[in-house]
Amino acid sequence: MSQILTFLGKGGTGRSTLAVAAARAAAQQGRRVLLVGHQAGPGLEMLLGGIPLSGEPVTIAANLSVVQLRTTQLLEQFWTAAKELEARYVRTPFFREIYGQELG
Repeated sequence: MSQILTFLGKGGTGRSTLAVAAARAAAQQGRRVLLVGHQAGPGLEMLLGGIPLSGEPVTIAANLSVVQLRTTQLLEQFWTAAKELEARYVRTPFFREIYGQELG
C-alpha cells in the first residue's frame, strides 16, 4: 500500500525538519521512501547534511531517495505550451501577459 504524506503550514514551523524525520523513520522501518521538496533554497540539502539534490531522485540511504523540484524552472519550461493551449481553447486568454517567473 502506498502513502503520501504532506507537511503543510506557515514558514519556519519545522515542516522540512519533520518531513526529513518522518522519511528517515519510515525508511528505517523498511518502507521505500521518496522525499520530495519544492521550496527554493538550500534548506532541505542542509537538513540532509549537505547532500546536493537535483530534479532527479538521489538515493541517500537504504530505502530513502530525495528529489528537489525546482518549481519555477518546471513552470518556465512548460509555460509557453500552456499559454498556447489556453489561447487555442479559451476565448479570452488570461495568461497572455503573465510570465512563468511571476507565478513561480
